[in-house]
Amino acid sequence: MAWARLTDIFGSIKLRLTLAAIAAMAIGVVLTTLLLVQRAERDMVERQRDQQLADVVNLARDLSIRVVERQEALRLSAPQLDAALLRDEARLRLFLDNKPLLRGQFANIFIAQPDGSVRVYADAAGVRRPDISLADRDYFRRTLAEQRPIVSEPVPGRVSGEPVVVFTHPLVDASGQVFGVLGGALRLASHDLLGDSENGVIEGDELKLVTDATGRMLTHPLRRQLLQPLSGETRLADAFAHWQRSGAPVEPSGLLLRQSGEVVTLAGVPGPDWVVWRAVPESALLGPCIRPGATRCCGRPA
Repeated sequence: MAWARLTDIFGSIKLRLTLAAIAAMAIGVVLTTLLLVQRAERDMVERQRDQQLADVVNLARDLSIRVVERQEALRLSAPQLDAALLRDEARLRLFLDNKPLLRGQFANIFIAQPDGSVRVYADAAGVRRPDISLADRDYFRRTLAEQRPIVSEPVPGRVSGEPVVVFTHPLVDASGQVFGVLGGALRLASHDLLGDSENGVIEGDELKLVTDATGRMLTHPLRRQLLQPLSGETRLADAFAHWQRSGAPVEPSGLLLRQSGEVVTLAGVPGPDWVVWRAVPESALLGPCIRPGATRCCGRPA
């Protein structure tokens, strides 16, 4: 008899409809929650992409400011030199000895004659006259021919042998004749380009580097990657290919590029035509609650 009553109760059409409605509501709540979480994640990624784009533009702007500051340091020092001073090695040594601020801007400073011979050279080891010539260097010849400041392509340092970028300024007398070149170099291996610049809060999984306009890496956390093509960096390879197909723009206002699992942004540095690249995993932007093995904010496994 008891079994019959239970059968009657659960066999009731009204109860069945009620249970079905409750189940449908529960499923609806779960699906709605999932959709809301997915939408929130998409919105968060979009906001973070905008933030990453703003950050890389700021990085490029800061780098551009440092380029201008170094060029200005050379420009302000150039008028203090004349042809007679270049012929006096003792006075040249004293000149650089008394320029700690200028020397602090570069890994090394040099003064060369138009024939390419270096009259004096200063680095962390002191001031001296190395037996070297810059006559074959393109940046040196252009400085003389164009009579304007030049930022070189990456080249091996003539003294250190390490890859460097060289800033030059022509030394011009009152008649408009070039009588020498004042220059300073930055070592790429010592992260002199980006310096201590930090934008945003992502650090651990972030990849931040600088390339020239062809995609050759001027900075990289791994020294062996210096001067290698960006196509060899797996976290940026697809974005780099897309950038090349787009005409390789050196865009100061920044670009957002496609790369699986990464938010990749870049911004150009006018003048030397460098490009600052930044890659951050999407998972890092969404926070630790969606990483493998973690639980999402809604309580379901990631």
